[in-house]
Amino acid sequence: MILSVMQQRFIWPSLLACVLATGCGGGGSDSNTATAPVTTPVTTPVVTTPVTTPAVSVAVDLGSTVISGVVSTGAPVMGGILRVIDATGLEVRLLDAHGAEYPSGQSVTRTSVADGSYRITLASPKQFLPLMLQVSGVDAAGVPLLLHSVLASSKLPLVANVTPLTEAVLAQILGANPRDIWAAAPAKADLIKQLGTSTILTAASDLIKTVTKSSLADGKISNTLTLDFFGDSSFLANKTGLDLALEGLRVQIVKTPAGLDQLQLSNKFAPYAAPEVKIDLITATTELKKNHRRQSGQRYRVNA
Repeated sequence: MILSVMQQRFIWPSLLACVLATGCGGGGSDSNTATAPVTTPVTTPVVTTPVTTPAVSVAVDLGSTVISGVVSTGAPVMGGILRVIDATGLEVRLLDAHGAEYPSGQSVTRTSVADGSYRITLASPKQFLPLMLQVSGVDAAGVPLLLHSVLASSKLPLVANVTPLTEAVLAQILGANPRDIWAAAPAKADLIKQLGTSTILTAASDLIKTVTKSSLADGKISNTLTLDFFGDSSFLANKTGLDLALEGLRVQIVKTPAGLDQLQLSNKFAPYAAPEVKIDLITATTELKKNHRRQSGQRYRVNA
């Protein structure tokens, strides 16, 4: 069960709120009298302008061409179709079971029909991180699903699990439904790059851990500090731990009456009612970026 105190609305933790301010110097003026002109030195205003460093994608040698993981909703997603794009929004080319590269537009693999696990082989170890993954398939009840995750680090082994909670974390960072970002990936590359920012990824994960604390406790997860939704190589779809917690969670992204994307979490087994947690995604991504700037330090350029 999700935290009852969060029922029907969500308040962003104060630790993610910060204010960045810029200052500017004063100006000067001229004055005249009826008898003689008086000249006052003019002070050139000093303007401080935030320095924005554009995100640049650099190919990273991953040290391996194999990425693995498990796709689960509390039950394994079997036979799901998995695709990968890089930080530029372009398709990541994969190898088939015979070691041949798939033709362009056909680089896909399927999750195991036994346990929802997958293993993909990249055509090259050099990739533009982060890599965003998408899995399409059906859940245990036969309902179509579309889930997303991210490989943000080159730390070996390369693991990217895919669950409704990875979907929830990505939605906060992207500020929108991940499927919509994926559909326009090349044009949304700047957003996709944010998935590779460790402070943002950690803050978004921590928030989801907080609002799902009761459900995680049901899975006997008492220490969430070491819980990794994405890169845990020991994660299995076996009704224990995180997988057991997932079994009782409903995670969905809906449009509000104003047409904005909203993340909603609730107890899957409770009678139908209003979601227990609601997170407006535009607000979430704005606060995450503010927190990141505060932690990393805002740099300024002085214009004289």
